[in-house]
Amino acid sequence: SDSEVKPSDTYLPSWGPLKRKLHDLCKQHRRVNAFVAALEMKLEREEAISLPSFIAICPTGQCNALCDFCSVTINRTGIVKRQLPWEHLSRFLQPLRNVLQMCGLEGNGEPTLYKEFDELLGYVKGEGSQVYLITNGSRLTHEQIPSVLGLNAITFSVNAATAATHRKVMKLKNWPDVIGNIRQILRERGTDTNPVIYLSFVAYHYNIHELQDFLKFAESELKGDKIVIRP
Repeated sequence: SDSEVKPSDTYLPSWGPLKRKLHDLCKQHRRVNAFVAALEMKLEREEAISLPSFIAICPTGQCNALCDFCSVTINRTGIVKRQLPWEHLSRFLQPLRNVLQMCGLEGNGEPTLYKEFDELLGYVKGEGSQVYLITNGSRLTHEQIPSVLGLNAITFSVNAATAATHRKVMKLKNWPDVIGNIRQILRERGTDTNPVIYLSFVAYHYNIHELQDFLKFAESELKGDKIVIRP
């Protein structure tokens, strides 16, 4: 809750009263922040008084899939495979509550593995910004579906048209759960336009033979809104 999140001191030590006052105005008003940010970019300022309006959050470097084409695998180096403490992440987000325009839950891992995923989801949805999620869909529970229905977009990394290829590509064993979650979200969304459902397929030598089948499956059976094919 808001009462549990201590406000962060976001001033730079060198700032005088004028910069601090302008920074406070940016914190309080989305339009003021957007105007100041645009001006700073035009002037190519390296020191920003405005706050971020568009952010992508990678709450964990952990993933339950092991896709060969992904950088987040057990045999890759340089990836921090741990979770951001919720108290740190919530303190980072607190100053942005009034200014965020778009927030993504994605990144170097599977965001639904984050222990405080439900809290994070509720927190960023409360910002008044657009929120999207990128997920493999295997860890979403039926209890979480109502919450994700409140998002603006969800991208499901499917990468297959059959359970056998899905298991070979992503090393996941619950293809029925993934497809069931997608179907349930589309069904319960009804005639609403949000969340927009993207179905993603990264094509490489283990699944390229199913590309045509995936296109038919995604469009005719799952009936997603957007199909994304990536090399």
